[in-house]
Amino acid sequence: MGSWVSLLTERIHTCNPAFEAEFQHWLWPSGTCFFAERLWWGKQKQRIALHEGVDLACFIDQQGKQCTVAPGLLIPVIFPGRVVQLHRDFLNWSIFIRHDSFCRTRGERAVLHTVYGHVQPKEGLFIGQHVRAGTPVSVLEAYPRSTVPLHLHFTVAWIPNDFPPSQLNWQTLNENKQIVLLDPLADCAMAGEYTSTPPFGFRN
Repeated sequence: MGSWVSLLTERIHTCNPAFEAEFQHWLWPSGTCFFAERLWWGKQKQRIALHEGVDLACFIDQQGKQCTVAPGLLIPVIFPGRVVQLHRDFLNWSIFIRHDSFCRTRGERAVLHTVYGHVQPKEGLFIGQHVRAGTPVSVLEAYPRSTVPLHLHFTVAWIPNDFPPSQLNWQTLNENKQIVLLDPLADCAMAGEYTSTPPFGFRN
């Protein structure tokens, strides 16, 4: 089974063989995890809102050395889906992917979405585009007008089926009570009930 992050990491390795060869495991400094109250860079100021996901920035390599992610890392989607929003965030872009194969059956119907934040979309990526599992949709690029360290923000959420995609942004993820944010470090088998194979069966 495993966590959402473990699935994402496996996809990243497939797209980035050199990164896989040096990677051992992620590090989670204070402020990088789900619902963190403070930033993890600079003076670690209070966040405007609780952290909506996790920030993948630091890792331990095969020699036991602490490293940071580098520009050029390809970022893939973890499941088949459709690009429903490209949102300009405070560092770069955030890509919202809707995964119609995974629908929550308990309570109001909701569809699984993943969000890949602070990335540069691949050339030609467009809203409405269908993407296969493991397809690189973006790349990490340095933030020329910011001192924030390079990182990938990753969010997983249940979003109501009829929620307007054009309204998807970080503010609505934080404020809309119909949207259920999931801890990307938690076991994805704990996310709820589905109308299809649960996400941890993604290998099939």
